[in-house]
Amino acid sequence: MKNSLCVLCCIFILCVSSSMASASEGRVSYRMLQHNVGATTFYAATTFEDGTSVSKQMLKEAFARMMAWKYVNSNIVSKYETYSIFKEVFSTWAEDNSATVTLAQYLYKNGKVLDMIKTTYIFDVQYAYDTEKQKHKIHCIVNDMAVENSSHKMQRIVSRYGGYQFWPPLAKAQDKFVLQAFNKEASTLLNTFVQYKKMEKYHYETITSLDIQFIRQMLRQQLPEKRTALRVTDDGVFWGDTPIVTVTETDGGHRITIDFDVHYTVTHRGRKVALRDSVPFNYLRETVAKSLSRGTYKQVDVQAINKYSMQEYLEHISGVPFHE
Repeated sequence: MKNSLCVLCCIFILCVSSSMASASEGRVSYRMLQHNVGATTFYAATTFEDGTSVSKQMLKEAFARMMAWKYVNSNIVSKYETYSIFKEVFSTWAEDNSATVTLAQYLYKNGKVLDMIKTTYIFDVQYAYDTEKQKHKIHCIVNDMAVENSSHKMQRIVSRYGGYQFWPPLAKAQDKFVLQAFNKEASTLLNTFVQYKKMEKYHYETITSLDIQFIRQMLRQQLPEKRTALRVTDDGVFWGDTPIVTVTETDGGHRITIDFDVHYTVTHRGRKVALRDSVPFNYLRETVAKSLSRGTYKQVDVQAINKYSMQEYLEHISGVPFHE
């Protein structure tokens, strides 16, 4: 592994130059890890519940999601007198089988950055198929050296009472903070964060004899109180610049048409997680259920053009657990 470290570091520095200060701005060094170097094996199902295959790219993206989730609730701010240390963790890919995790730490005093240090850990990630478990097998090995990039002059801050060193951060504490994520429990995290994006089209049509003013009034009734991009116009309802409800004149009445593309993320367990569509989707669901259903419809025309009956439509969309 040590022989490959220089190659991996070169790839990392070239591909992720924005994540580390250049040599002219700071000091780059290499050191042995001060925490136990381990290897972890993750398992992930080969397909989702709907039969969609799990790709290698999905597994790579799950690695980054897992790291982000692991540290989002961690102790990312440390304080001592007027000083504070802010930490952030992010991961990337130096090449197909080499992941990197960088711990960035910044020393603040009175709101100003005094020093910084970034420690990068390199992981060798191997993929295989476990025939016995019938799952993807991801073997992750932590390299035994770390790459550090820091300020030229690192000021030393030591507690006058406790005697512990506040800055620069101790190498052992840094290594433990990052590497503790890779244990046996992480296999369930990987399964949770393997996801893919999906889009479904929703369409609804009906004809009503109501006057256009009453139709606009009904379309306004379910608009969320909080600020959204939803707006009711003479032609229907827009979400930003996209029309999602259109109203057109027809013989003796008005045709109301709803066309909306729902984008969401599907997890391994089949749960749908809304990305950016929760507000207009919930608005449309409430509008069909409460406002438009109170209109006086021409039943003959409804039977002729509805792709779903009212009850079927509501049952169809109620299974998507979106929340604002």
